[in-house]
Amino acid sequence: MNELSGLSESMRYPGYFWANNDSGDSLRCFLISPKGETVAVANLEKYKNIDTESLRVAGTPGHSFVYISDTGDNRARRKSVAIYRFAEPEIDLKKLDQDLSLPCEQMILHYGDGTSTDAETLLIDKNQRIGIVTKSFLGSKLWITPKPFFAGEQTLQMAGIVPLEKWKRRDQKYSLLFTDGAISNDGKRLALMTYTTVFIWNIPDGADLQTLSKVLLAPPDIEEDLPKLKQPESLSFTNDNSHIAVSSEGINPPVMMMEFSTR
Repeated sequence: MNELSGLSESMRYPGYFWANNDSGDSLRCFLISPKGETVAVANLEKYKNIDTESLRVAGTPGHSFVYISDTGDNRARRKSVAIYRFAEPEIDLKKLDQDLSLPCEQMILHYGDGTSTDAETLLIDKNQRIGIVTKSFLGSKLWITPKPFFAGEQTLQMAGIVPLEKWKRRDQKYSLLFTDGAISNDGKRLALMTYTTVFIWNIPDGADLQTLSKVLLAPPDIEEDLPKLKQPESLSFTNDNSHIAVSSEGINPPVMMMEFSTR
């Protein structure tokens, strides 16, 4: 891997992480062992990606899926973006570098205002609805699907804004650009990451993506500076919700664990 952009702990294989590269790679992702070894490469059939960004694992340990967002659009020219999903397959964890060819589902998304925009953050709530947080110096927005994931097309609804510029210092050039984010498995926290910082909000019980739009209007409950990384663009809560794993673009990037306060 040389441009790691998505990271999420496996539900079927706890302690192992699924990861994917940014644009320039084919539609595939990697299962990484706790030692950093590549256990398997999952090559997704039928579809061709444009600019893959984030990756999330969601569902239950017995019925889990890997979601990959193809939402990158640095030049703001795309008429639609896509989310791909495949079921976590049976894998022999004793072997390395297994090459898998897997079927997947595709969901095409259109922004409700008809615009094109860059986005690197993929969120999935307890109802399997999809959320996308845009990446812009002009202010980020939360877009959500009206329905849970299905193979077909949906029009994203603008749920709200993330007014980061109101309470984040501007002395760091890229401190306002969201590069990834995740909702914890217990549904109690939301994390969003920029190139410099991880922001964490506590979520009310039973909250969904629509509720999150109100949560994001307030300053975060926790703010942690990132460890030194080349270009941090991937984040994941661990399955037990005790740590946040972060990583970076670059050849053989490290996966670093951040422990955060639960105040």
